[in-house]
Amino acid sequence: MTTIGAPSPLHSSYRGKVALVVERAGQEAQRQAALSTPMRRIGSAEEVAATVLWLCSDQASFVTGVTVPIDGGQYAGLKQKGNALSYPDPKYFGDKGEISAIYRPASQPPDIEVGANRTLYYVATGISTHGQFGLYRWDSKSGSTGPNAHFHRTMSESFFILSGTMRLFNGERWIDATAGDFLYVPEGGIHAFHNESDEPSSMLIMFAPGAPREGYFEAIAEKAAGRQFSDDEWREISIRHDNYFI
Repeated sequence: MTTIGAPSPLHSSYRGKVALVVERAGQEAQRQAALSTPMRRIGSAEEVAATVLWLCSDQASFVTGVTVPIDGGQYAGLKQKGNALSYPDPKYFGDKGEISAIYRPASQPPDIEVGANRTLYYVATGISTHGQFGLYRWDSKSGSTGPNAHFHRTMSESFFILSGTMRLFNGERWIDATAGDFLYVPEGGIHAFHNESDEPSSMLIMFAPGAPREGYFEAIAEKAAGRQFSDDEWREISIRHDNYFI
């Protein structure tokens, strides 16, 4: 299913007269609405109709499962205006809500072991959240290594320390992060982490939007178990999973 999103005010012409679809909006309201749109004008009903006709044509036969915004660029994902964010487009259109929550008990066993010192729990995969985010718990024993400095092009990565001390690199310096500390790394941000303390540590790692990180975690588990990868093979795996090492 494909939906049309046209949140901007629209003009429609009828018998040669121009009427604003937004009721009771005067000239000043029209001017403000136009200024809020990157194209600096109000859209027309004809522009919406043209998009609908295209979606109904054979040319758009392979387009599905998306929302097509017809707003002159007013709303691109999450619109940021100063420090204010607007809510994203609705994804649920029912009237009564639904039973769709996913519960994961703390007693669930780890999903993967990385060598003898690191354990991973797939708290919420990108698939389970429909690509909105991926959340993982990383437990490590004292002196456990982690990835060297790297960055991602397609997703942010966030770290929240649950217990112990994790050494986090924020691109400028190393930080001894303890329980309750948080680090957000946007796309392109250089980062790394290790447990260099003398005690175990546990942290949550979140990727947004969600990505198939499980494949990368399984690859590093295989490497820790002794599988030999050539430099070219490991480079291909890293790039496929959006890891660019410095």
